[in-house]
Amino acid sequence: QDDKQTTMLAVDYSYQNFKYASDRLKNDKEVCLFAAQKSGNTLCYMGNAAKEDKEIVKAAVSDTGSALKYADKQFLNDKEIALLAIRTCISVLNLLGENLKDDEEVVLAAINKNPFEVEYASERLRGNVGIMTAAYKKDRRTIVFGADKLFENEELLKILLNVKNGV
Repeated sequence: QDDKQTTMLAVDYSYQNFKYASDRLKNDKEVCLFAAQKSGNTLCYMGNAAKEDKEIVKAAVSDTGSALKYADKQFLNDKEIALLAIRTCISVLNLLGENLKDDEEVVLAAINKNPFEVEYASERLRGNVGIMTAAYKKDRRTIVFGADKLFENEELLKILLNVKNGV
């Protein structure tokens, strides 16, 4: 349990073996990085030092975006980490900090992966015609997540009603 090479061999065989590593190895950067690259899910077994290491967290969320929920809370506001997580997970926006829920690039990336992620966007972005149009074009049912002020926008109403050239 406390031998680095044996632990890495065990993790190479099955990432689930990482949970049996010693506390020391659960914070060892080399072992944790290896484990995170095998499966982002191993982040849940890692020690606090590993969960606070950006390189390890990047490796974990690059494999399994939902591993973000096990990372140190500082990463919930890290745009680079968020975009990596979105690439590998269908639902991440709900985990992110408020500033990223209000970031157009992050929200659009999430919507492109799963249009229903718009539900977790900031109210400001749920009132944005471009954001809501992007979600709506992927799945019309997402319109229920639009902010109330959105429905005062004539441009969006035309899109919703498929009105062209005033007809």
